[in-house]
Amino acid sequence: MIKIGTVNGDVIEAGGVKNVTNNYYGEQEAKASAEMDEELLNKIHVYFKDEDTARRFLEQIQALESDETRIDLVKRYRDNRLCLNTSKSLWQALCDMGLYGKSYANWNRLMNKK
Repeated sequence: MIKIGTVNGDVIEAGGVKNVTNNYYGEQEAKASAEMDEELLNKIHVYFKDEDTARRFLEQIQALESDETRIDLVKRYRDNRLCLNTSKSLWQALCDMGLYGKSYANWNRLMNKK
């Protein structure tokens, strides 16, 4: 790295500016993501045993890539009595959040499938 000057006694090097910029935007993205997660949590926590369970569910469902695996997760939570309500309103909340993309008829069929 090449020293290009100092600011408030800190040495500024070429390449460091890019890192600072990336750190800044990375922090902004993390903050926006955290705010979004809180918004999502507020929408779905009423369907779960408690807020911690809803938070864990949200982390898990966001990591899944297909609607089928997401349905399996919801069913596991329901079967373990961690998800208290798997009605149309939960389907709608997940759709609104972009976490489930298929129709309610599909949701209902898969939720009732053994």
